Amino acid sequence: MEKDKTGHDPAISPGNFKEYGRHLRMLFPKPSDTDIDATVITIVFMLKFYIMPPDIESAYRMAARILRDRRRDYAGIGSLPTVRSRALAMLAVDYMDGLCTRETLCGWKGQLTLRNLKRRNGKED
Repeated sequence: MEKDKTGHDPAISPGNFKEYGRHLRMLFPKPSDTDIDATVITIVFMLKFYIMPPDIESAYRMAARILRDRRRDYAGIGSLPTVRSRALAMLAVDYMDGLCTRETLCGWKGQLTLRNLKRRNGKED
């Protein structure tokens, strides 16, 4: 196997993530428009009904915009406040390219707490 000057196999060099994913069989089918719309609905639901840290909330807002616009680049993600929020927003682009699943994108497992429980039927419980 031929290696580049850094000792890496050129087919799976650190800058060639899609090829790396193909070698690891980590590529998923690219989502259809229906899949993307369902994912946006899931994210909007999470934003509306779950309490999450502000950086995660801003990341999911950015992810919803990326999916609505059908963007396949990382433009604008650098403006997010933390590494964690930028990584989460980058998953939206990866989802568009078939590099991760909806479950990965929407599966943030922090301490999620339902909002609006006291507002059922217009009454406080």
